[in-house]
Amino acid sequence: MAFAGRQSEHFQVVGQGGTSVFVSHDVGRPRVIPELGASIWVKADRPGIRIFARVVLPRTVDPRTQTPVLLRLEGTSYTHVGRWQMLELGNLPELLNQRIRGLRLQLGPQVDGREAYVDQIHLNLYGGPGATNVWVDELQLVGYADSALSVSAGEGRTMSSGPAFEASPVQPALGGTPVGASADWSPRFQRDGSVEVQNRRILPRAIRYQGESLARLKELGFNTIWLSQPASRAMLDEAASLNLLLICPPPDTIRTLSDDDPLAPVAKIGPEYDAVLAWDLGSDLSEQHVGPLQDFARRLRAADDSRKRPLICRPDSNLREFSNFVDVILVGQSPLATSLELSDYAKWIRHRSLLARSGTTVWSTVQTEPSPGLMEQWTVGGSRASLPPSINVEQMRLMAYMAVASGSRGLLFESSRSLDAADPETRTRAASLDLVNLELELARPWVSSGSLLGTARCSQPDVLGAVFEYHRTRLLVPLWIGPGAQYVPGQSAAHELKFTASGVPESNRAYEIVPGELRRRERNRGLGGVEVTLSEFSLCSLVLFAEDPDLVAEVRRHAKEAGPRAARLYRQLATRKLEIVEDVDRRLANRTGQWDTSDRLTSARKYLQSSDGAFAAKNYTDTCLNADRAMRLLRLVERSNWETAVRPLSSPIASPATVCFTTLPWHWSMVDQTRSWRAGPNLIGGGDFESVASVMAARWGHFKHAAPNVVSDGAIEAKAARSGAAGL
Repeated sequence: MAFAGRQSEHFQVVGQGGTSVFVSHDVGRPRVIPELGASIWVKADRPGIRIFARVVLPRTVDPRTQTPVLLRLEGTSYTHVGRWQMLELGNLPELLNQRIRGLRLQLGPQVDGREAYVDQIHLNLYGGPGATNVWVDELQLVGYADSALSVSAGEGRTMSSGPAFEASPVQPALGGTPVGASADWSPRFQRDGSVEVQNRRILPRAIRYQGESLARLKELGFNTIWLSQPASRAMLDEAASLNLLLICPPPDTIRTLSDDDPLAPVAKIGPEYDAVLAWDLGSDLSEQHVGPLQDFARRLRAADDSRKRPLICRPDSNLREFSNFVDVILVGQSPLATSLELSDYAKWIRHRSLLARSGTTVWSTVQTEPSPGLMEQWTVGGSRASLPPSINVEQMRLMAYMAVASGSRGLLFESSRSLDAADPETRTRAASLDLVNLELELARPWVSSGSLLGTARCSQPDVLGAVFEYHRTRLLVPLWIGPGAQYVPGQSAAHELKFTASGVPESNRAYEIVPGELRRRERNRGLGGVEVTLSEFSLCSLVLFAEDPDLVAEVRRHAKEAGPRAARLYRQLATRKLEIVEDVDRRLANRTGQWDTSDRLTSARKYLQSSDGAFAAKNYTDTCLNADRAMRLLRLVERSNWETAVRPLSSPIASPATVCFTTLPWHWSMVDQTRSWRAGPNLIGGGDFESVASVMAARWGHFKHAAPNVVSDGAIEAKAARSGAAGL
């Protein structure tokens, strides 16, 4: 059977699941120029066969392999089952530029696409479980300009149809054991920064351990426990029995046998530590820690040479120096209830990764509680007037999604109090974390081992849409990050929200992943990419672009399995939010200038009743939808009350009681008290900054944190005065 001539090349692929079996053909080194294109004639008994070009970036070295970066650009897909069809590759410079933009988010701005060339043409022959027969003929390149030799741009080349393709094994659809491979139950750190457990890539979701039951933490969806001390044997055994991973400082045995002999051998780390994923080398690190920690890291790697676990640390400065000898850099702040906008915080995370060595894996922290300082202020002055400060589920979801949308390969949920406590605040925090973990698990294949391609355009400017690629699929992760969301998020919802994602293959369909099901969404080819419209968007979502029916079925199964638990959590969180909003609203009822919130509260109660009815009928998707609609209305009540309180202030942080919704009654109580106050003398020693002598007498200090290309200094000067003769 041949398309032209007497013969063609025949392949038969038999698989049990997965997404790809690639064959390749060397084509020399043609430059990536607009004239370059490739085509091949294909006939198959199943659809989905696709042509790719493997591109080499000779000016950019992959830090993981120390070889030039390799990219795979995709062409058209086979659809005419049983007939010959030409698959084509074209417009390669534009496809390459799109990939380079995404690659720069991972490796830094030094990624250079100049002098790029194609070295192989690939075909993905996998058509799904069972047998797939594929015939190929007439592979041709046009616009061939050799990167080493001068060849005219219009010249074409027809490649030999002999047995020149080389096959690669079937890969699993959403992770798991590849066909013919054996299971491996120990965690493995991969070159791309992802973590593999049981032959499946995971997103490490760690919680700072505060003495809770490990079984309880696993129930809340965490797969990793972060310890502040070396793990005891009992902790190691319990974690292993629950299939939980640990991150902790290395065992105390990793030290020199004699302080006078730094070259003395160290004790080897044995199999009892198999549950440990990574070694924590410390936090709040600066320039003075680089040398000693580098020596310690060298000894630790020698002691752990059988497992080669990654080393992780959290430096305040000198990220490049630390990244020379650790594998993972942990970054993070506590932006909630501060003046740092969440959109700026996302930029900060991306910028921190650029300060480290190119290719260094970055993990991020997620704030789950108010800062200790805010809690102390409320305890002293506000505990009688208001509910305690709190971080709501919307803010936790935004923090977690922002981290992965900024390229983080792992998350540490910061926690200073046990999640085992039975008070309402702790139960709400635990339920919020449970929901976040459940949603992140649905996005796991893309955020754990996919490539971050860039962002999608949205019709709403406050919405950020990150796009991930995993095998032949894309995942769009839209987030509504409006101004002031670090204090009190707004409604963060809209109807008919449009996104435009570039690089989505024509054959991909669009699905919105919602708790309980996968919903088909209409997509259209528009200017600059594929347009998809979400009829009802709220805060964040997951949109899948895929054509593989097996993968779509697997995602649908995961969404359905998550439905009952998600429905229970949505109802619990919406009910608690209604209780809090009603409590605060009652305390503010007699305050002049407040919004009339009765209609919104009434509508929220009705949506909760509808949610309860859907839950009783086991309609878990509508349970979540109606609970979410109730929470949108409650966010409007929260936001309107907050905006009224902060309107007279120069900034929301001018009052410790206006940085979140629950403390607004405390704020108005302070307003009433301070109306009769008269300003007294400054009680902070040297706080008027009138002279160097008074500042030094009050023991003020000048502390610096070294940072590349940053020079800082402080002085008492007349031009800094707001009052008096001088200022700082």
